[in-house]
Amino acid sequence: MRAAAFAAALLVSLPAAAEVRLVVPEASAPRTGTFEVIFLNEGDAPAKLDAPKTIMVAEGEAALEGPLAPAIAFNDHTSMAMLHPGTPLQDRPFDHDPAFPVVDAQSPAFLAKMDGRAKRSHMPAADYVALLCRIWERRAEVLPVIAEVARKGAAAGAPMLSHDDSQPETRAFYRGIGARISEFPVNLRTAEAARAAGDRIVFGAPNAARGGSHLGSPGAADMVAAGLCDILASDYYYPAMLAAVARLQADGVGALAEMWKLVSANPAAALALQNRGGQGRSRRSGAAGLARRASAGGAQLLCRGPRRLWRDCGGLDHA
Repeated sequence: MRAAAFAAALLVSLPAAAEVRLVVPEASAPRTGTFEVIFLNEGDAPAKLDAPKTIMVAEGEAALEGPLAPAIAFNDHTSMAMLHPGTPLQDRPFDHDPAFPVVDAQSPAFLAKMDGRAKRSHMPAADYVALLCRIWERRAEVLPVIAEVARKGAAAGAPMLSHDDSQPETRAFYRGIGARISEFPVNLRTAEAARAAGDRIVFGAPNAARGGSHLGSPGAADMVAAGLCDILASDYYYPAMLAAVARLQADGVGALAEMWKLVSANPAAALALQNRGGQGRSRRSGAAGLARRASAGGAQLLCRGPRRLWRDCGGLDHA
């Protein structure tokens, strides 16, 4: 989300059912606005899971001590993978609830479900499931590590987020450790709880551009219209932000100037990036000329200061 997108992330696997994402600006960021991406995930680096706290300290503290502070997001995709199929994703309890409903990991259906993830991790499906089960057995170690990461993040003044919140209880837990941004709440009641507590709320720009969630979660456009969305994140597909703004305007959800804040001023404010998100002295800003047909959703001209960076959607122009 830094520089208007949540997409770049540094992933650190925790002992069991959680991940921590750090959005880390590269050293060249003041010039280019780019971000470093490092992935440590269960499938690709199983040997590293024996020392997840060491990894967190080595990577996380280095980021927190860097010249540009990162943002920290707490993700729990392992619990979602282990969720019993009888419980909808949007209705699952707090991920650390002792009564969390767990799938039969030895069932043929679960093995088949994990096949695609195993292939992406270059592992046989049975080995992937076995690794997932070993990680799940260490679930009790997660909460203390989350607390430690949150303490270090708060001490460094790093903005913090939770991810895929399914219950007001989940949002309250993360709010209590200093994570005041709710990224992708998966139902209306949780989004409303976040708003009532004054938290910032993020939905996906692809959701808004597409016209709805592919997972059955709330539609981003509906959330914007209801005042329950402050930020649209690229969700790893950068063109979606411009397409989302164009569609929201075309569908009458809001005026262009207001919709543009969802991908500019609002994310900059949420991440305490005082030199971005708008025009003005000492701000990193430029200008974009957009197609008159909102359905096109394309930039016709991009400038930074006097320099023209892009013209007619045809490619970079170094003139």
